[in-house]
Amino acid sequence: MKYLFSVILTVLFVGMGQAQNISSYFKDIANKDISALTTKFSDEMEVCVNDSQEFMDKAEAIAAIRGFLNDIQPISGSELHQGSSKSKASQYRVGQLKSAKGNYRVFIYLEGEDADFEIVGVLFNPE
Repeated sequence: MKYLFSVILTVLFVGMGQAQNISSYFKDIANKDISALTTKFSDEMEVCVNDSQEFMDKAEAIAAIRGFLNDIQPISGSELHQGSSKSKASQYRVGQLKSAKGNYRVFIYLEGEDADFEIVGVLFNPE
């Protein structure tokens, strides 16, 4: 029984830590510290900045997001909402990014489960 209880606690704490890690991405984006975020980027992904929506490889996505953040000078970021598909194979996070050039709604799309997820899309839409 003790073993079962420890397994359950471990699963809960790992799951909570993973969710917290993803949620911290909005603060990382606001601080222009996207290194943790980019380690989970898919090799091919969608990046949307304002009206520009493109599929690009990981290196292009990193450069595009870094350039965008340098241009708008982020001030703060926070997660507003999250959800997942019924199968839990895909998830999304919605946040708000405040910057010197206005506010943006940020969408982060993830595929995979638990620690094996990949970020397949990052979208910045002006509010």
